Amino acid sequence: MSCIEKLKKSINEKYGFYITEYFHNHLVTILENYDTEKTGIENICNAALSNLSLLEKIYENLTVNETFFFRHQEQNEFIIKNIIPKLLSENKTINILSAGCSYGCEAYSLMILINEYFKDMSDKINITGMDIDSQSIKIASEGAYTKWQTRKLNSNLLNKYFIKKSDIFYIKDKYKKIKFQKANILELKGSNNYHIILCRNVLIYFNDENIKKTLNNLINHYLNDKGYLFVAPGEFALLQRFGFQIHSDMDVTYFCKAGNLNPQRNNTVSPNIANKKFSFDLQKTFHSLLMQKKYESAKNLLKNIEKDIQKESQSNKELKLSKIKLLIAENKINEISESDLNELSNDEKFFILGLKNYINKDYTQALDYFRKASYLKDDLIYNYFQAATLFNLNDLINARKIFTNINSFTKIESCFYDIFDEQILKKSAVSFFSALQRRLQ
Repeated sequence: MSCIEKLKKSINEKYGFYITEYFHNHLVTILENYDTEKTGIENICNAALSNLSLLEKIYENLTVNETFFFRHQEQNEFIIKNIIPKLLSENKTINILSAGCSYGCEAYSLMILINEYFKDMSDKINITGMDIDSQSIKIASEGAYTKWQTRKLNSNLLNKYFIKKSDIFYIKDKYKKIKFQKANILELKGSNNYHIILCRNVLIYFNDENIKKTLNNLINHYLNDKGYLFVAPGEFALLQRFGFQIHSDMDVTYFCKAGNLNPQRNNTVSPNIANKKFSFDLQKTFHSLLMQKKYESAKNLLKNIEKDIQKESQSNKELKLSKIKLLIAENKINEISESDLNELSNDEKFFILGLKNYINKDYTQALDYFRKASYLKDDLIYNYFQAATLFNLNDLINARKIFTNINSFTKIESCFYDIFDEQILKKSAVSFFSALQRRLQ
């Protein structure tokens, strides 16, 4: 086993983070940056294997923390309106854990809602944030956030809970009541004292072994006997796969150690219903991961979906299209076979075949496919590639006609916008148009 493979194995065993192709390349870049004396990344690998502090720094550089306030708000509101009142009636204090808290947006979001709804009782509710990334814990403790991270907060909440300095919003000191600590939820054993645990958008980064280990640890060592666990909407089928029964109430899914929130109603989620909901949430989660170029996380999500998905044509079609889009995003389009396209719509099938030929510079064949796709659906992306192909074939007159009207194609939503950004395509179309104008002069 090579040194870098040993390092990947060590990171997986220590932190639960599974590294394949995309993150392998990222890891190599990180090691090269640490190799300031140019002695070779093998020396850095060996140093990391024997130096826990260096290993942690390399891991922290690998992980990506996309987080913002009031994310998964339907879950937050369900917790505030249904779970916390019940817990307050049964307990003197309530303990809440944000596991994998990242920069603290999730924990502070709940703090804000608790203060708004239960101001007189907020001192009875304790919130803890845990994360393996020391830099994330530092930012969370400082309570410093960008305009983008606070975009879902209205002006009243921003003015009440934050102080703005330049373009940064700082949590006011009197609201910094959350305890943030560096911890590895795969290893640390708790004391079953948390009434609510939030572990959202964490499991998708893990392989099967560590998903199971994380769930067992949180549920058996952290969660109170009557406690509630919330993961991201697209992650609940993972609980079912490993034998944990989930429930749904008012369209919000949750795990409860004691059973239903409303035992008089049968709100247990059947595997079939859960997978349908998982399939629906897959689209949103997968789209977000592709837009952020988090290809390894998208790949893990698809692996988890594939094991749980029911044999229904619509779900299989979504899964197949998602796999294809991931291959396109990773520049692996030649790995797509014609049999992979069987369940796609004709316009999607023609576009992908056109794209394969375009990348392989068979512009004549590509044009034929792009035209067929555009005839079936007046899509901006289809028309953009048709015009770009005409440009490469030196058919400048017809290319100009399409590029001139490119903005008129944006009314129809494309299923490929998560890998071909609309605004970038528009700017590129302008560049193409300028270039062909010069050629035509």
